[in-house]
Amino acid sequence: LFNNLSVLKSLIIYDNEKAVNFTQNFTDVYRYVLKSKDLPTVTLQNEIEFINSYVNLHQERLGKGLHVNIEVDPEAFQKQIPPLALQLLIENAIKHNIVTRTLPLHIDIKADKEIVTITNNVQPKQGSYSTETGLKNLVNRYRMFNGKVKISKDEEKFEVRIPLINGDEKLENINQDESTDNRR
Repeated sequence: LFNNLSVLKSLIIYDNEKAVNFTQNFTDVYRYVLKSKDLPTVTLQNEIEFINSYVNLHQERLGKGLHVNIEVDPEAFQKQIPPLALQLLIENAIKHNIVTRTLPLHIDIKADKEIVTITNNVQPKQGSYSTETGLKNLVNRYRMFNGKVKISKDEEKFEVRIPLINGDEKLENINQDESTDNRR
């Protein structure tokens, strides 16, 4: 929040048009966070629209150091994912990697009818420490839907594969959880 406000302040001083665009993206991001934070799932389409605004905020700050490519099979747009799942993975990539014009971070988001794959090149920041809390939380959120998150890493790339959730799967598992809660 405070980084975004600092960027906005600078833009207001130096480039009013960029400041207006940044403010719109900033507003879109925080509106989505507030609307979706308590939902079990959102459509992939809604999450991608949010991600576009979220990435635009970071690109304003990081410039040509951040490259994000999104490719989605049109049939995947109405499937579901936990809210902010893609944001967590993009934030994770930015947090743990060098992001400069000379060493750009490339993030690819690709979705077919069943899986969303998020891949980024690996160029670790010096002294970057991780408890992997964000990834553990994502894995646990998918367990509610009997979904399995697959994480792989080598020296060149980091990749996370998250399953898309069908509407009927979502309802089955939520109802199953509710009936389990009633037995306690």
